[in-house]
Amino acid sequence: MEFIRATVYGFAKWHDFQIDFHPSELQIIYGENESGKSSLQQFILFMLFGLSPKKRAFFRSKTSGKMGGMLTIVEEGIGEYTIERVDEVNNGYAKCLLPNGEEADEAWLKRRLHGITRQTYQSIFSFDALDLTTLKTMNEEDIGDILLGVGLTGFTDIYAVEKRLDTKISELFKPFGKRPIINQQLDYLDDLTNKIQTVKSHEKTYSEKKTKLAEINAQIKELQRTIQVEKKNVSESEKMRQALPSLQKLSKYEHQLATFPKVITFPEDGIKRLESLKENILPLESELQVLKNNVTSYENKQAELKELLLKSNTYDEVKQLLETQDSYNEDVKEIKRLEGWIKEQEVGLKNELLAIDTNLKPVDLSDISLTYQTENTWVQLSEETQQLRIEKEKLAQEEAVQKKQKIELKNSLNKCNEYRLPAKQVDELSHRVHDYNNYHYRGNEGKQKTDFEAIKNKRHKNSLIIFSGSIIIGLLFGLFGFFQDYTWGYGVMLASFGFGIAQWIIGKRSTETIEQLITNNTGDSNNVMVTLEEKEEATQLLSSHDEAVRQVETIGEKLETNKIEQIKWQERHELMIQKANRVDEKVTHQRKLYPILETIDISNWPAFYHAFKSLLQQNLEWKSKKQQLADVKEVELNHREFIMRFLKDRNWESKYKSIDTGFAFLHEKVEEHDGTLRLLEQYEAWKKTANEQVESLKKKLQVFQREQLNLMKVAEVETEEQFYQKNTLLEDEKQVKLKIEEIKEQLSMTYSEDKIVEFAADSIGEITDIEEKQKKYQKNLELAEQKLEKEREQFAAIDADLAYMEGSDEHSQIMHRLHIETAELNKLGEKWAILKSAKEMLVETKNNYRDKYMERLINQTSDYFVMLTNHAYTNVYAPSKNQPFQVESANHLRYTVNELSQGTRDQLYIALRLAISEVMSKTHNMPFIIDDAFVHFDDIRVEYMMDLIASISKKRQVLLFTCKKGLIKDLTASNITVLHESIRKI
Repeated sequence: MEFIRATVYGFAKWHDFQIDFHPSELQIIYGENESGKSSLQQFILFMLFGLSPKKRAFFRSKTSGKMGGMLTIVEEGIGEYTIERVDEVNNGYAKCLLPNGEEADEAWLKRRLHGITRQTYQSIFSFDALDLTTLKTMNEEDIGDILLGVGLTGFTDIYAVEKRLDTKISELFKPFGKRPIINQQLDYLDDLTNKIQTVKSHEKTYSEKKTKLAEINAQIKELQRTIQVEKKNVSESEKMRQALPSLQKLSKYEHQLATFPKVITFPEDGIKRLESLKENILPLESELQVLKNNVTSYENKQAELKELLLKSNTYDEVKQLLETQDSYNEDVKEIKRLEGWIKEQEVGLKNELLAIDTNLKPVDLSDISLTYQTENTWVQLSEETQQLRIEKEKLAQEEAVQKKQKIELKNSLNKCNEYRLPAKQVDELSHRVHDYNNYHYRGNEGKQKTDFEAIKNKRHKNSLIIFSGSIIIGLLFGLFGFFQDYTWGYGVMLASFGFGIAQWIIGKRSTETIEQLITNNTGDSNNVMVTLEEKEEATQLLSSHDEAVRQVETIGEKLETNKIEQIKWQERHELMIQKANRVDEKVTHQRKLYPILETIDISNWPAFYHAFKSLLQQNLEWKSKKQQLADVKEVELNHREFIMRFLKDRNWESKYKSIDTGFAFLHEKVEEHDGTLRLLEQYEAWKKTANEQVESLKKKLQVFQREQLNLMKVAEVETEEQFYQKNTLLEDEKQVKLKIEEIKEQLSMTYSEDKIVEFAADSIGEITDIEEKQKKYQKNLELAEQKLEKEREQFAAIDADLAYMEGSDEHSQIMHRLHIETAELNKLGEKWAILKSAKEMLVETKNNYRDKYMERLINQTSDYFVMLTNHAYTNVYAPSKNQPFQVESANHLRYTVNELSQGTRDQLYIALRLAISEVMSKTHNMPFIIDDAFVHFDDIRVEYMMDLIASISKKRQVLLFTCKKGLIKDLTASNITVLHESIRKI
């Protein structure tokens, strides 16, 4: 596993930060104190193992709204995948983005970590300066736990089982405890033994308790009789005390009833009927008065409104004027619209004239006119200019290509001439080949002579054909140039003649050479002997010479063609210049006719024509609108003056400040007049309706008033007040009778009817006398009950003891319980023994696993320690139960870890941590993190340390966090990440 990249959304001081790591090499992360190195380490651990909500809140960035980030990892067998954790998402659980596009969860990540926890990772693959101090106290068991934690995926389960075994063993038994189950069972057995001894001593007191029980029973019966008598007395006194207030009220109400008249005349439900009549009469009377007031108000209002009406002729004139308002408003709107349009158009004309970079003004446009022929001329000149520009560029490109081709051909010709041999050398080489052939093939002289003759004839024939063809082609091009007046035709003719003559000369020389060979072959039979190597060398040189001659001929042809192309180019160039001059004359003529074109590029003339023509059209429209504006203003002025005169004639001129307010005033006058007429009609209708309602209400009132007089007559009263007083007297009599009946009904539950009449007729005593008697009876009752309760308690205790003594089998039960609890103790002891054996087996298993890796671990530690100390120490010995780490020096002296210097102890601890990670790397190949662990190292130790870490980093990724610049002087910048910012600088 190797880290590729870390992206921080927000964590401690970091937010929106990214750092790239270099796989399979040492990665140094440098930063000053408080620059965020530790925070970056914690972020990596957070990405791998997560954090609790409380810890996430502690590391939340104070400058970022998010807490979390991503860590990209590459791992063999999977490839590159990314771990993402965000505090607010999924409660901080990891989301793993796999290379195949799928997503994995926290459980998948834990499986990839093979059971390594945050604590295990920090114990094996990470350390800092603070961890160096733990070496003094580290013992054999600590190292074993570290090895077990890294080597076994389920170490946390093993550790939990061990803890549970210890807990259960402690729950069962402790040598000096009371809470464990076995300890409690032993105490319970002791209690049972003591109870058996107590039961035996209780059997002596049985006869004494039997006599005492009979005496107490007689006393209880006597007390029960006394209590019954006292309860009856208390009950009678309580009844009298409770009934006394009711009896007193009964006597009072009987005397009050005797004061009322014997007969009271009053109509049935008289009050309700009277109130109902009043409820009907009062609204009618109120409504009648309101209607009368309304009629008077309507008549007064009508008189006031008639004074506000306009005269008939004035009203008609105002209506006629208002009918012209819409026409006037349309004129005003048209004036504003025309003024705005004219102003906007004038500004637009000026801006467009400025945009085309001319000195013309809008007034100057009236003197300019454009025709259809002008447009065609400008378009034609623009197109011709564009064609000339394209043709000029094309000629320039062709010229460059021809010049480049000519230079390349001359260079090739010079190079080929270097391979051509002098004529003398060619003859010598030819003779050498000829001599070799004569020497070895003298018997074939006749055949060779025939072959040479055939070659000579073929070459002579080819030379004649090429020469004749070149002359014919040259004559054709010469005639073409003569009749078409093209000079390049003459050039092609000369080139063709030259080519034909050159081929004739070359063919003639070749024929002469072959004839010489034939002569030499037949006449010279005594030539010097030539070896095969010399003959092959001569043949090769002649072949190269012939090839060079052929290439020279080809290049010569191409040079002639290039020359012809240059002649053609020159003619096209002259024609282009003539055409450009003619176009310039036309352009100059147009610019004289239209000086405005002086500053405009010819290519823009067609577009300018349409734009300028549009300007001329806009100018004509602008002048037309100005005249239309003047006409509308004149109409508006006449209308306004007429309105003003009308208002002035009627002394209304002070009512307005403008023509609009004048119209508004006239509208108000008309609306007031119309509204007044409508109000007059409305008031007349209201008055009529009110009079009709008055007559109707008077008839309704007469009916209710007659009914009211009938009620008074039945009650034998004349006024409403007397009617209410008589009703009150009748209600009081009913209430007294009702209360007398209620009291009698209450007393009937306690006393008979005769007894109640007797109490009402007799004089009843005071309540204080009755309460005194009741207290006396109650006190006697309480004393008797208390004494009875005590006697009963004593009786129950003695009776229970006797019953227990007569039928108790407590002794046998206790003995039975003693045997049961003893068996339970044996079961608990067996369970304790099983748990104890399991704990010992688990400890033995851990020790065996530790011993399996301990030797490799110590050997690897020794190797690293020897490298770090430059062979000053040769061996490291593991700690035992009572002995810490020991090291052996080069002179075979042993030292405990406490006897070493601080720097050497740090070297030993670092060697141990590196060795543990190396031993476990086959199972867990994870990056190693070191944080400023060289505090006590001098420069030499630092150098040894860096060499060791650099060698380890070739096999696994190493991240070194440091604030020391001395560690990065000799390393390339590609492996160094500098954290520039510091919290104390912010």
